[in-house]
Amino acid sequence: MFTLDASTAATLILNSVPGLWTRVEGALQSICEAAVELRSLRGKSFVLDDRFMHVRVGEFLVSYILDLEIPRACVMRVEPAIAVEEVEPDRGRWP
Repeated sequence: MFTLDASTAATLILNSVPGLWTRVEGALQSICEAAVELRSLRGKSFVLDDRFMHVRVGEFLVSYILDLEIPRACVMRVEPAIAVEEVEPDRGRWP
């Protein structure tokens, strides 16, 4: 059974945007299920460290940590995503 936790700051943002909590939960559940499956195929050599991982959900960048033993995800931060064009304006578009 997958569980999703969030820091206080992340919870405020997740609850303030309609449907965001549900979308983030679905994305992180899929990521967690894939990581658990990968771990079962590779054995205990598949280890996640404690650094934040990131996923873009809509217009937001979600920083999270996975715990595959439980399994659960903990959302640490939610912030507006910055478009690639804003960061690198001279970079060409994807084909």
